[in-house]
Amino acid sequence: GDIVITEEFIDKKIAEAEADDGRKKRQINTDPTKVWTLPIPYYFHSSVASAAQTTFRSAVSYIQTYTCVRWQEDPNFTITGRTRIRVVDGSGCSSFVGMQSTWQEQDITLSNSGCNSMGTHIHEMTHAMGSQHEQCRYDRDVSINVDYNNCQTTQQFNYAKETTSTTTNYGMPYDFGSNMHYGPYGFCIDCTKPVMIAKDQFYQSTMGSNEMMTFVDLYRINTLYNCLSTSVCPTPLACKNNGFTNPNGCNQCICPKGFGGTLCDQRAADNNPTCGGATIQANYYWKTLTGTIDKAQNIGTTSSVPFHKCFWHITAPTGKKIEIKITSASNRCSEGCVNEDTNTYCAYWAASGECTKSAAFMASNCPASCNLCKPNFSIQYRISNPSDTCYDVDTSGYCAYWAANGECSNSAGYMLTNCAASCNTCLCYDKNSTCASMAARSPSECTANPGYMVPNCPYSCGRCGHKAKETQQWLRENVPDFITAKEWPSYSPDLNPLDYSIWGYIESKAWDEMPDEMVARVVDTWPDKLQACIDAEGGYIE
Repeated sequence: GDIVITEEFIDKKIAEAEADDGRKKRQINTDPTKVWTLPIPYYFHSSVASAAQTTFRSAVSYIQTYTCVRWQEDPNFTITGRTRIRVVDGSGCSSFVGMQSTWQEQDITLSNSGCNSMGTHIHEMTHAMGSQHEQCRYDRDVSINVDYNNCQTTQQFNYAKETTSTTTNYGMPYDFGSNMHYGPYGFCIDCTKPVMIAKDQFYQSTMGSNEMMTFVDLYRINTLYNCLSTSVCPTPLACKNNGFTNPNGCNQCICPKGFGGTLCDQRAADNNPTCGGATIQANYYWKTLTGTIDKAQNIGTTSSVPFHKCFWHITAPTGKKIEIKITSASNRCSEGCVNEDTNTYCAYWAASGECTKSAAFMASNCPASCNLCKPNFSIQYRISNPSDTCYDVDTSGYCAYWAANGECSNSAGYMLTNCAASCNTCLCYDKNSTCASMAARSPSECTANPGYMVPNCPYSCGRCGHKAKETQQWLRENVPDFITAKEWPSYSPDLNPLDYSIWGYIESKAWDEMPDEMVARVVDTWPDKLQACIDAEGGYIE
């Protein structure tokens, strides 16, 4: 493991096993003797390579950017009278947890040959500051299962849960992506099977991502060292989305991943100007989003963010949910890699199939030629449309009152979207031209495949029990009466391709040939006009 065990640790574990009194179990070590007086003094043993020293200093810079914890390189031992850290080359990567207050110095061991990454250095430094492993949280059984039968006996202590009096979670949720979380195969016996199994399968590959400190990691260390107190920042900022004031300056919030701006109320800024990150609006028809990051900075840089990051925000109207389908994703979560080859023969080897035949060697030496450092994804997204349920998005309780007083017409822009049930304007229609035939099969696809049929073929499946306003046939017969080429966005070079296609269908009066996806697009864009047309035709279609 990467935690160095002391006699004190063994005695403590025995005592905890004998005296577990049921008090709240915790994650950050709260023994006051383990908390450092700042700054934390450290020096490099002569065995540490210069490249590893550079990485360690970058890790120090990173920690000091997002916390009030200060580390001071002190090769001449000018800080006296308390424990210091010796950074040393050795076997593996390891650290003691928290300050060993009775010692003159304690080691952080970082092998020159296998530990020289920002993520690993930060992991061991975070141990030294007082943090245990995430998979050792008292409440971890809610999130993961640990297969001890597949874990090396001598390493099972790395999965021992913390108990009543050792640590605190500070109210933060379990963090699969924590820098302090092992990968799922840590110390496996049969390494074709994971030691840790996420109870939510979508988090299985997030464990052990070993990136920089996550929002949860930063919050816990900042809280442990009282960085969030008013003695550090006398006037805390009103951070949004659960952010907190950065103690290193007090004029900027530290935000959960994906959020940015001074108060965490904006999309996080990209540090790759060509990646195409953006804020985009979902609609009721499927859209496709793809992204690629095609270049990474060198890991040896002094930058506190050594790898490119890109962010997309998908938004929807208040009260709506967004449905996402992942169609492809290139890699599991990782701390990033340097998009450079170390050998001039890499391209030749890659063309000869060595990226597969000699995967380990090529990943280390030829990541660019093997296309390993261009993370990419493709997703489809839309506003979720539970067509079989009609409800008011506005939960104030006033929708029915407003509807009874004519607001469905007077304030149609708000009411038809947020008080649809009270205004009887919920739409229910088939989105696929094959819905009727699929529903008529024996057995019906509505029963055999409800996951697809209910949201996409609600009319044919008889799921329009509320006062649905139209059928697919009614739409095709009546919508052209009020959606004309004059009203639809006119052609321009930057017109949405789907809108341009709709414009073409309407202009050529070929509405009956318009794909169902485009019909849905028209309905979503013109709900007020659709309502007016329905009313003019005599009301509801049951």
